[in-house]
Amino acid sequence: MSQGDLLIVQRFLIRIKSDDNRHVTYRFKIFKLQFNPNEEAERVEVKSLGGDALFLGDNQSMAVLASDFPGCRPNCIYFTDHYLMVAHPPPVYGRCDLGIFNVDDGSFQGLCNLDCSQKHLVPAIWILPTPSLH
Repeated sequence: MSQGDLLIVQRFLIRIKSDDNRHVTYRFKIFKLQFNPNEEAERVEVKSLGGDALFLGDNQSMAVLASDFPGCRPNCIYFTDHYLMVAHPPPVYGRCDLGIFNVDDGSFQGLCNLDCSQKHLVPAIWILPTPSLH
C-alpha cells in the first residue's frame, strides 16, 4: 500500500486526570500526500494500510510489508511512548503509552508489560529483523 507514498500520521492524545496527569493515545488518522497536475500537494485520508504495518517512534518511523516479518500484523500501527523529557523527569507512572493500533476496527492492544522500575528509560527504538525468505 504505502510503497512510494509519503504518509502523515496524526496521533490524538488525551490527558488522564490522575496524580501524574499522563497522556495516552486514543486515536490515529493516516493521510498520504497526493500531488495534482499543478504539482500542488493535498492530504488524502487513508482508511487502510493494506498489508503494511507502521512503526512509529520519537526517533524513527517506517512502514514494512507485514508478511515479510513473522508475527507482524498487517494494517496496524506499532507505536512507542510519546513522552519527551524536556525539563522534568517522567512521572513515576508515566511511559505507559505504547502499543498496537488496529486500523481496521480502531482497537488498541498493549505491546508489552513494563516493569515500573524501567519507566524512566528513553522510549524504545524499533529493531526489525531481516525479512523472512519465502
